[in-house]
Amino acid sequence: MSLVSIIKDFNYTYRGIRLYRSMLKNSCYWSKDKMEQYQFHKLKNLLLASFKGIPYYNELFNSIEFDPSRDFKSLSDLTRLPILSKDFVKKNKEIFINKTYLKNALNFKTSGSTGEPFEILVHPDQWVVEQGVVWRHWKWGGYNFRDPLAMVRSFVPPNQDTLWETNKITNFTYFSPFHLNDVNMAKYLEVMIRKKIVILRGYPSSILCLAKYIERTSHPIPKIKLILTASEVLTEQDRSIIEKAFRSKVFNHYGLAEQIVMMGDCERHEGLHNYDEYGYLELLDTDNPKVKRIIGTNLHNLTTPLIRYDTGDLAILADYPCSCGRTLPTIKNVIGRKDLCIKTTEGYEIPTTNFYTMLEHFQEIDRWQIIQHSLTNIEFVFSVKNITEQRMLNLEQEIKKRLHSNMSIILSPHGSFMQKNEGKFNPFISLL
Repeated sequence: MSLVSIIKDFNYTYRGIRLYRSMLKNSCYWSKDKMEQYQFHKLKNLLLASFKGIPYYNELFNSIEFDPSRDFKSLSDLTRLPILSKDFVKKNKEIFINKTYLKNALNFKTSGSTGEPFEILVHPDQWVVEQGVVWRHWKWGGYNFRDPLAMVRSFVPPNQDTLWETNKITNFTYFSPFHLNDVNMAKYLEVMIRKKIVILRGYPSSILCLAKYIERTSHPIPKIKLILTASEVLTEQDRSIIEKAFRSKVFNHYGLAEQIVMMGDCERHEGLHNYDEYGYLELLDTDNPKVKRIIGTNLHNLTTPLIRYDTGDLAILADYPCSCGRTLPTIKNVIGRKDLCIKTTEGYEIPTTNFYTMLEHFQEIDRWQIIQHSLTNIEFVFSVKNITEQRMLNLEQEIKKRLHSNMSIILSPHGSFMQKNEGKFNPFISLL
């Protein structure tokens, strides 16, 4: 990361922390009326800007005779607009961009957990609010600035001898999630103890691997006060295993790269609070009265506003509001695809989430699937366009960095995708 990028990143984080102190620390206790007024104001501004600056929304609103300046009088009026599908946005992302707000826009790529990643431009204000609500979530768990933190996600080691490294500025130590066998997990825990790590953050599947190792071996553990999980579904069973092993509570987090809605659990751990200051959440019916579709509208992304966006995820309703006293709505959990792990002969379990983030950087890939045929045979199936031989070599090199030398890798740029589970498409299939 360049010095300019580091300075920009620090600036957004600082602004987010200031927003937390000035508003977000207390807004989670606002009355329902006050929060709805806040959301109405933000939505009105977003609808007006979209109507004026984005031809797609201008045509859509005119076609249903909806003028936001006249017809948006309450939050319920938003239901006059149709649901926006993820597939439509992916195929037509350019028509959702408001060129008036392109200056300083940030470019984000979705993780592609469905096998089809895409990019989105985000207004700086949306990113600042994201930093603020994430900081609040961490503070709920007791995080203090520069607490020693272990990160078990996204770190690709430069070689087999450097499986962790420490950022002295943030006091974060990054551990490779690609090398979670018994030998390395023992080393990871020893490093965490030596560095007096008190915060553990990572994919649920990675932290679960560590927890099960501790359970099997009774290995000494660091004095963890807070476990932060995100990016995968966390089941109640897995939460219980992790908390028992580390003798600490898990603070789970749900969000999307599209920055639509965001949720997290507080110190009571009675469900996930929706961050109403960040995105407008609608929970629409399914055949099961306890399960709802998650539909969201980002409140601050004037650059690429996604209005009534179907996230593709489902929420289980909570039986009761959280007893913490915060007025933010609570759901029990988010239902989604639980990430599986690639298994190796050495006993490694490699979370497939790590490959989603790598594949973001190959824009030539429209769709992908990982198929594990055996402990030593992995196939990567792609739908690609205009990919050069050099880019294919780069792709192969990046995949090999994340796997192990005795694994045979098959690249199938025009191969056949496999379907399981009544014809549903899964980005990862294990045939073990």
